[in-house]
Amino acid sequence: MTPVLDDIVRSAAQLLDAPVQTDAGSWFVDVWVFLDPHDASGGARRQIVQLFEGEAGDRLYLASTVGPYEPALDLASLLRQMVGALRCSIYLAGPDAHGVEHLKVGSAVETRGLDPEHLAARLREVAVFADRFEAELFGRETDVR
Repeated sequence: MTPVLDDIVRSAAQLLDAPVQTDAGSWFVDVWVFLDPHDASGGARRQIVQLFEGEAGDRLYLASTVGPYEPALDLASLLRQMVGALRCSIYLAGPDAHGVEHLKVGSAVETRGLDPEHLAARLREVAVFADRFEAELFGRETDVR
């Protein structure tokens, strides 16, 4: 975690009025989203987005957990919804310490020339996709990092 990158992440989170925590070399930004961005009456939901630097330091990766993978999930539906998403992807993360695989939405940005506004937009995009899929698949919040 470089000090400059830390400042950018914290400034982006501030633009979203989102708290930030750090743990084991990652930032965790708690982004507020709405299932329907055009109708706030449904109430805000939160979606945690993890950010971490790539090994070369030239990329910042963003990932948000949708929920635990289950063989009965309709992954084809999720993939079809990702067709228009140029900057995000959905993937299956390897088993955690408990042997559970998780569906995640991910993205990456170059660190060179990165500004808080650009990062805030990407944070929101990742959070919105992950939250939408979480609601569709599980119908509830899955509070998993």
